[in-house]
Parts: sequence; C-alpha cells; structure tokens
Amino acid sequence: MGIGRFLFGVFIASLFGLAYYRNRQAALWTLGSLSAYISYCALILKMAKPNPPKSGPVPSGKIRLCVAGYPISPPTAKAHYLADLIAKKFQSKYETWYYWHDVSLWRYLKEKTDPVPFPPHLKGHRTSPFCWLERSPNVMEPIGGADHLSKWAQENIDDVEVKAFAAKSMWEFNIFNGRANHYQKAPATAK
Repeated sequence: MGIGRFLFGVFIASLFGLAYYRNRQAALWTLGSLSAYISYCALILKMAKPNPPKSGPVPSGKIRLCVAGYPISPPTAKAHYLADLIAKKFQSKYETWYYWHDVSLWRYLKEKTDPVPFPPHLKGHRTSPFCWLERSPNVMEPIGGADHLSKWAQENIDDVEVKAFAAKSMWEFNIFNGRANHYQKAPATAK
C-alpha cells in the first residue's frame, strides 16, 4: 500500500478516536468510513495487475542487475542506488532494470520467479526489494534483498567506491533526508 493511502487510513483512524470521545454518532460515521476505506484497499490489492517495464534479451557478455520493490523504501532505495552505481561504473559489463510498485509487486514477483529454483536462504523472501541477475540467454539468478545485493557487490565487484557504498546502512536512505523516495531517480539502462 502506498504511503498516501497509509496516511489517509491513519487520518481516518485518528478521526474515529477523536469522534468517539465527542459523541457516538460521529464515531459510528467515522468507523463506517474506515471500514469503507479498508474495503477499498482490499479491492485495489485484489485487482492490481502487474505492468512492469518491458526489457529485451540481455546482450551477450552483459549482466542485468534487476531490482523490484516499493517506490518509497529505505532498503529498496539502497539496492536501487547500488545497482545504478555498478552499472554506471562498469557500463560494458552491467545494465539495470527496475520495477517499482506498492500494490502489484508480489503478484509480479510470483509470476517472474515461480519457475526459478531458489537457494535455501531465499525461500519465502517477502521483503522489499527483491534483487536478481539476468544473463543471456534467459538465465535468472536470485540474489535476495538489499543486504544480499550489498554482500554480492562486495564479493564480486572490485571497486573501492562500490564496496564503500555497499557497506552503508540502508537506514541512510530514509524518508527524512529524501533518499527513500528513489523511484524517479536513476532510470534503468536496459533496453
């Protein structure tokens, strides 16, 4: 669920608390509004259809770094910026592909990853982001979350700046400094 819908739900719940102390009729009206809002959110979740950006086959000799997650999320922001840094520093070897969505993300990932064998440490991965590598022809290698992508980068990328960035805490990418709001920055490089 998006941050706007979450905040609206908190607002309605706060109104309910305030109205409950004022009078019962206002409390019932607010509770009805909250119930309608929850039903609306459930309907949106049920009806959301994934619409990821298209990407062609991975060019020969390249590795595609893929990150799918919530549009506003500290761990997803870290994975996004790390993948972008790797692709910019090693343009001849890496490209990026991203999918940001707060509602249809898990439905998309289920469709995308069902035929892929997962390593034991990734069974049941249910956090944002989910990162993977794609190689030509159509080979997908699951990595995991931002912490797993950071570990992968530290082990596989021989660059001081990338290693330093991978070592950063994901909480440096928070909503208070604007870095968690990452989805409009650093577009993907895959075509």
